[in-house]
Amino acid sequence: MPAVSEKRPTLEDVSKALDGLNNAIIDHTKWVASWSRSAICDTPISEEYRSKHSSHECKFGQWYYSSHHDFLRENIEFIALERLHNAMHDCVRQIVSKISTGTTLSSGEYDIFLSHEVQFATALAKLRDDLLGLSHSYDYLTGTLNRQAFFQLLSQEHARIKRTTEFCCLLMVDIDHFKAVNDQHGHKAGDTVLRYIADFLNDNLRPYDLTCRFGGEEFLVCLPNTTVGIARTAIERLREKISQAKILLADNVEISITASFGITLLSADEDWSIAIEHADEAMYQAKAKGRNCVVIWKEELEE
Repeated sequence: MPAVSEKRPTLEDVSKALDGLNNAIIDHTKWVASWSRSAICDTPISEEYRSKHSSHECKFGQWYYSSHHDFLRENIEFIALERLHNAMHDCVRQIVSKISTGTTLSSGEYDIFLSHEVQFATALAKLRDDLLGLSHSYDYLTGTLNRQAFFQLLSQEHARIKRTTEFCCLLMVDIDHFKAVNDQHGHKAGDTVLRYIADFLNDNLRPYDLTCRFGGEEFLVCLPNTTVGIARTAIERLREKISQAKILLADNVEISITASFGITLLSADEDWSIAIEHADEAMYQAKAKGRNCVVIWKEELEE
């Protein structure tokens, strides 16, 4: 997984990469089948297998050397594919050259190609497993991180602040009167509101801030390199923007919503799970104060 300070891919990014990889695997399988048929059945071999640039010109190569998100380009298995793919094409080119001169191909020479193909196919499978695992890190309704993935990254961030003097805040967000939305407009409307809040947080927070659907209508946000004062100012601005927004439902009805926010500092001296409890307490205090407000844990609770 990317470090907390890096921009994470969205669920859409991961799904797009997975779809592209699956299509590239299908194209490669067709390429191997076509090449093997020519070699085994002694039929004319296409020029594409002779080209020195065949690894770039085949459909898999065209996908591989196209534009990709950083999280994919930096994946170890993705990087390894280039070497394995080139080696396989080099082997095919040597076999084609031998066949073209009328020389009989030995079983050992074909076994070398099969060995390259197996290594390449194994790397493809590992990369697909990586992407599938990453896709399972998200809540599929909202596209935010799920608890397991968020907790893993939060643990890394907690370890980081223990090594440094930097700050980090946690933010608990709860949609006000969410049950009333479901009761009045139906659960599809509730889903629309949840997706709206998730997209709003994603669009208005920094690229490296982490958002998790904590449960129901609650979202938990990690704000690295952020003091309580900075967090308060930023979240007050977000709270106001949410309260002024209009959400269009499927039946062309527009509704307005508000949210309650609880902020706490992630302490290096306490387990990160305690910080989540504090953010939750602050959020409930915001509810008790009338909703649609921001409460800082301890600071305002003591008042």
